[in-house]
Amino acid sequence: MVVRHGHVVAEGWWAPYSAERPHLPYSLTKSFTSVAVGLAVSDGLLSLAYRVVDVLPDHVPDNLSAQASRITVHHLPSMTTGHPGDSLADA
Repeated sequence: MVVRHGHVVAEGWWAPYSAERPHLPYSLTKSFTSVAVGLAVSDGLLSLAYRVVDVLPDHVPDNLSAQASRITVHHLPSMTTGHPGDSLADA
């Protein structure tokens, strides 16, 4: 389903799904989030180099690790946080 300006502009369903059945998007949300980040970067509202703790300061837990505090916006859509060989795991 595609909604634009509060109105359904396109929809399609196939068995066993229907409009009445809730759908779980799972990993599809990563694609939407990456597009939103790309648009924000393109519009100059965000930089991939920004630390997430600086972008979302009201959502930082008190017991955040030093490694987690170094996570940047780039790490999130690229899904590279904490993997061997990435900039955080090696720091």
